Amino acid sequence: MTWAPYPDFVNPGDNAWQLTAATLVGLMSVPGLAVLYGGVMQKRWSVNSMMLTFVAFCLTLTARCLWAFKMGFGNPIAHSGSGVFGTHGFLGTMWGEGGSVLGHVGEERPTPAGGLLPTVAWRVDGRVEWAIDGGVFTAGALLEWLSRDLGLAGDPAALAAAAADVEDSAGVRILPALAGVGAPWWKPEARAVIAGLTAGARPAHIGRAALDAIAWRVADVVAAVRETVPVEVLRVDGGLTRDPTLLRLQADAAGVPVERGAVDATAAGAAALAAVGAGIWESTTEIAERIPVGERIEPERDEDWRRAEHRRWRRFVERAVDL
Repeated sequence: MTWAPYPDFVNPGDNAWQLTAATLVGLMSVPGLAVLYGGVMQKRWSVNSMMLTFVAFCLTLTARCLWAFKMGFGNPIAHSGSGVFGTHGFLGTMWGEGGSVLGHVGEERPTPAGGLLPTVAWRVDGRVEWAIDGGVFTAGALLEWLSRDLGLAGDPAALAAAAADVEDSAGVRILPALAGVGAPWWKPEARAVIAGLTAGARPAHIGRAALDAIAWRVADVVAAVRETVPVEVLRVDGGLTRDPTLLRLQADAAGVPVERGAVDATAAGAAALAAVGAGIWESTTEIAERIPVGERIEPERDEDWRRAEHRRWRRFVERAVDL
């Protein structure tokens, strides 16, 4: 055969065993799929060859599934569960288009207060570990919407950079409710609100208000978590953790140090659980020793400031969710 945009088989029916071997090795890869596509498009495949390829594909897929089952890779872990495991089992925030705040609470099923939900974090050797969960439905999507859809900046990173250059939001407030408001408010019918605009408001101020809003929404959930378990540190993960302004605002709003991992917490959590399941690590507690913390940001504001600002934020949300 020769490799070309559409591969040219000399005669695919001449040697069925060679075709089977090539299919078993290559069909599950990009070159293998290219070969299959090229043969079909150039009508170089006979009916027998197509049937043989289909059988080989099924055999390959079956063999891979049996191998995975044999190796013990049949237990999935959700993004949020692996994320909280990757944050060493502490209270963790995963920032993406939306956000999720999960706190590991142990083997006893919790009855969380403050509008939070109990959820299974993970299961190892038949032992179930529980967490409390609070959803923040809009996070990075807010910056995306403001920058690209409303045209306030070229992209979310540019808007966040502009927000870092102003001292505050100049009185602008944003309710980040592009998909309703999650915990602890649970107002799915709420819509996003931008308030407090004046002639002096610039895109940078609106960007700063967006970062403030993300931080205070997470602080809403942290305050609810405190009604069930103590919170001493908040470990964060996701694309938004690359913004130092948001990390500082989050530490002030939550009133606890914010720690950003040196590696992706979701990937690290999944890998750590696999290591425990494979017997490479003896217990789940080893993750705290083996996955390092990349950066720790201490709160700069005192507790009186945080409580006063949180009350102002909550009054704004109470009014805005009904608009």
